[in-house]
Amino acid sequence: MNIAELEAIVSGGESEQVEFKKTTGQKVDGTRTACAMLNGRGGFVLYGVTDVGEICGQDVTTRTLEEVAAELRKIEPQVLLDVDKVALDSGRHVVAVRVPSGASKPYTYDGRAYVRQGPTTMLMEQSEYRRLLLVQMHPTDRWENQPAHQLTVGDLDAAEITRTVDEAIRRGRLDEPGTRDPEALLQGLGLIRDGILLNAAVVLFAKEERLLPFYPQCLLRMARFVGVTTAE
Repeated sequence: MNIAELEAIVSGGESEQVEFKKTTGQKVDGTRTACAMLNGRGGFVLYGVTDVGEICGQDVTTRTLEEVAAELRKIEPQVLLDVDKVALDSGRHVVAVRVPSGASKPYTYDGRAYVRQGPTTMLMEQSEYRRLLLVQMHPTDRWENQPAHQLTVGDLDAAEITRTVDEAIRRGRLDEPGTRDPEALLQGLGLIRDGILLNAAVVLFAKEERLLPFYPQCLLRMARFVGVTTAE
């Protein structure tokens, strides 16, 4: 970052994506904000800028930058953030932390997750934290998101797909798709990728006779015993 870029960012004032700190002595608050930005749309934390947008700078040594970086490393999961210093005509520097929108939300600092609401950093609500955890635990390489074994749309119960969509529309969970074509419906539900069925589509809609031998976990096995023991 150069001085022109710094001035352009500061001219817009504090916002969801910009935070001013007068000195790196406020690095704890600044790191909370960096954590919040990782959980949001990213942004900049600027040390050496007052609350009213005066670029005052501070004396910056190698140790100063190391201390800021060390505090940032307390964010979990760890992410490499760009810590830069911008020279001012006064001989002082502004320390700029460039924060991306995180790819592994939710992020925490000191065991807590934060979000930005306008120019304010706040604790993340538990409901949102749990939602982000579920999203993080459901990456594309999970079993249900993998291509199905040798099955096509013709191996699925088209009537069951239609019933499911109709019921979801009735309950207000889906908008009317304007079609009842099974492949189009599966595409809209995210159950087809690059023209190939996903395991999730098979689990939900496969005809019973098509589950074996590849999907034995989708069958229900029952046993009946004589009396109250398992002897017979």
